[in-house]
Amino acid sequence: MQFVVSSKTLLNHIQTLMGVIQGGNSSVPILQDFLFQSTENGGLKVTASDLETTVIANIPEVSLKSEGQVAIPARFLVDILKTFADVPLSITVDPNTNGINIHSDSGKYKTAGHDAAEYPSLPEFERRGSFSVEALTFNNGVAKTIFAAGNDELRPVMSGVLLQASPDSANFVATDAHKLVCYKRFDIKCDSSFELILNKRPLNLLKNILGNSEEPLSIEYSDKNIRFSFGHYVVYSRLIEGKYPAYETIIPKENPNVLTIDRHALLNGLKRVSIFSNKATYLVRFKLAGNHLEIIAEDLDFSNSAKEELHCQYSGEDMEIGFNSRFLIEMLSNMDQESVTLKMSTTSRPGILAPSEYQQDIEEITMLMMPIMTH
Repeated sequence: MQFVVSSKTLLNHIQTLMGVIQGGNSSVPILQDFLFQSTENGGLKVTASDLETTVIANIPEVSLKSEGQVAIPARFLVDILKTFADVPLSITVDPNTNGINIHSDSGKYKTAGHDAAEYPSLPEFERRGSFSVEALTFNNGVAKTIFAAGNDELRPVMSGVLLQASPDSANFVATDAHKLVCYKRFDIKCDSSFELILNKRPLNLLKNILGNSEEPLSIEYSDKNIRFSFGHYVVYSRLIEGKYPAYETIIPKENPNVLTIDRHALLNGLKRVSIFSNKATYLVRFKLAGNHLEIIAEDLDFSNSAKEELHCQYSGEDMEIGFNSRFLIEMLSNMDQESVTLKMSTTSRPGILAPSEYQQDIEEITMLMMPIMTH
């Protein structure tokens, strides 16, 4: 196998794939390698996998001299490519020994590759359905929900993002039982209704690949796997199996106490006051009366306390309610709008946070958080 490729082009593609290998399945040595394969159209295909997730980069900008395949140690290849300016490299693989020779204008470099036959093959994929969506739209759905997904290995379904699709709209949902986010897009329409629970790790990798592109993203799914195709990349991932919790049932329907406030003012106030909160609970108390909000935090163990007063619009009974400040800061940081509304029923029921205004014909977002008892 022999090919010529720009060092910068190759580095850009394989750095995207490194996210699969870093923190992946280290118990299988070959998975610390990239799999290089020539393609029928004279291009180059590079694969990275951790068995749960596989990402393939198709690199057309190569001059393929002879066909073949080889597994190349990933960290070594990234490290050597980083040292080059944008120069052409000639890479030759000995099919008998898997030895790899790299030639640049100024030097020759040799290392040992591994037998490509040892690299795990892709799982069988029997397509059950497919749809296409603008990449930026899908990325927004993931970005606005993924932070709320859990990390509990005993409840794997809650460690992913639920995608509910129908001919009318699509919901992205994530929860860890303390907070919940539901983001609905009315401009994503599918031929049939279905539910998929998507793994967080491949979604984070996909976010980096998609960026802010408005190009179409093709999504195909089987009973156990999902395949995303975008530009020169294909991402395979195993779906999380199981039944997602009936999250709609915990969203309170009657919420007579309504706070409307500038998002930046609330976010910055919370960031300051939460520094003084107890680091076990991150509890902050909201005291609401008239058009007046007090945010209070205390940590008696270290004699820390803070109080900030903010102007707001409030309708409802005077009340005092406690929330985890970290959750609130996360939620407010994942909104774009200037003003937000917090709807509450009682001090023991979840509060519902949402933008005061947004494109209601395109999107709808609901963020829910469980309160913390203040006494």
